[in-house]
Amino acid sequence: MEYNRTPKIILGSLVTARRETAFCLPGESGVCFATRQVSFVDSESEPGQSERLKEPGYSFIFQGGGYDGFSPDQVRDFLEVTGLVSKDVADYQFKDVGQLEADWRSRRFDKAFAEQNIEKAIERSAAPPLRDTLRREYDENLKREAYGLEPRRGPDFDMDK
Repeated sequence: MEYNRTPKIILGSLVTARRETAFCLPGESGVCFATRQVSFVDSESEPGQSERLKEPGYSFIFQGGGYDGFSPDQVRDFLEVTGLVSKDVADYQFKDVGQLEADWRSRRFDKAFAEQNIEKAIERSAAPPLRDTLRREYDENLKREAYGLEPRRGPDFDMDK
């Protein structure tokens, strides 16, 4: 998991739904599984002078299995971009919605949702100094897991290292 000061949406970016949509509930965790460029015609150009413009588009799947694409304006209105990126989804290769649904059913995105939910719990439950300690401990255990080591637990875990 990486922490970004200015959230930029890339594959694996974690979001939280701000309000209910047809695809997610308020507070529901989501992860970006695809990015794209969307072309459209600028309707405010003078007649005969319309331009094809491009803007980024982002596709998210939510913890409950709903998925949808969002423009930058829709992201701003409906989602909170956390700045966290799940390494487990950062290399996801979107093929089609059938495969996406199968991947969701096989729990392919569960680790990303778990990372997001742990971060939410840390934010809600701890004062700033303890938050930093809990994040360091969690990040250290993620590194240990990546190397096939058991996570550290208990009083022998020195969080200042």
